[in-house]
Amino acid sequence: MHRLIFAAILSYCASAAAHAASNYTATFFGPNQQQVTNGYKTLDQLIDGLKGVTTQFSPSFGLSLRGLPAFLGTDGPTFLTLDIPSLGIQQFFSGQTADETFEQLKRFLTQSSQAGRIARESARTSPFDPVAGNPTSLMARAVFFDFFNAFYPFASNITEQSALIAQLGGVPTGAVRGPFRPLPGTGGYYGYFRDQGLATQSLTVPLSLTLRSDLDPRRQFSVTLPLTVSDVEGARAYYGTLNTSLRLPLARNWAVTGALGYSVVSATDLGTAGQVGSAALTSAFVVRTAFGDLSIGNMVGHYRTLSGTISGISTDSKIQNTVFRNGLLWSERAPAWLGGQRIEYTLVNTHYVGTELYLKNYSEAGVMIGSNKRADSVRSYVQGGLTYLFSSKTKGVQANFGYWF
Repeated sequence: MHRLIFAAILSYCASAAAHAASNYTATFFGPNQQQVTNGYKTLDQLIDGLKGVTTQFSPSFGLSLRGLPAFLGTDGPTFLTLDIPSLGIQQFFSGQTADETFEQLKRFLTQSSQAGRIARESARTSPFDPVAGNPTSLMARAVFFDFFNAFYPFASNITEQSALIAQLGGVPTGAVRGPFRPLPGTGGYYGYFRDQGLATQSLTVPLSLTLRSDLDPRRQFSVTLPLTVSDVEGARAYYGTLNTSLRLPLARNWAVTGALGYSVVSATDLGTAGQVGSAALTSAFVVRTAFGDLSIGNMVGHYRTLSGTISGISTDSKIQNTVFRNGLLWSERAPAWLGGQRIEYTLVNTHYVGTELYLKNYSEAGVMIGSNKRADSVRSYVQGGLTYLFSSKTKGVQANFGYWF
């Protein structure tokens, strides 16, 4: 009983003292019974830190594993007991040396049959888990690009009357006629987010290629490959997504887009990795007014993690969610001093249903300025802007720039 009470006290201290700039913390009572809390950026640093303390004496630790409370009991550096109360996990480790024993601990956290459960619980408790549960995660990035690729180009493509293309009438008089060359694109996204005293920043380079129908350039097939590197208080993670989408116009101002995607993240610094498969369907509808255009986007998608290993880390977290992402885009001609560009204002909400996550609902408000992105354009176009993300927990900003040539 006293062991459980002590574990609860140390776990609470580790969470409450949660270093504002630490992904992992370890709280223990030193030789003089003073409370000590150490913070670590990476899992390897945590393991080395615990090993160093236990070789001097044998304290018990209250741990915060990226927000997941745990308790580590020691009887010398070659015998450990790990308790994770929220999962009912109690595991013993014993080796001939401290190195061997702590290597067993690391493998348990990243490769064992329980590693998937630990990863799923991390998505529920960690503000910046790389796999799922927050706006910076792998799953959220897949959601973002599914919606962006389906909604934003169509919402801006038909901003001029001469670019309207009837579903059955072919290319109207005055519009550019095919053949339409492929449309490659690139750009950059920089994001900065804060939550629970932690900060993460990321840089994304999206690569894309769009093929347009000669009969109706609004009918498009796109392949996108956004590549991202992120930093969570000194711990690196690397992301990649391969997404394919097909847009079909159903009426003059209405189109639906189906998308399939595969996403992957390797975050060995944080002791985790993930694979996500996805399928999404998005509707984009434009209402034209005398003052500007109002576009309405509605997406539903299914996203789930896939089992396997990446860099020796298990990805079998069994996270699956149905995601609803709905947004409005108002497009109008920018002031004359901006050279006749288009200015667009966006408001988007994202909601997750399924596996319990740290954050299941968040919204984004943004503004973008750029040249006209007509579907039948034969010229390059450019666009850039800022987005503010807000929720009951996480807050952040993202700057974006895109160039299609």
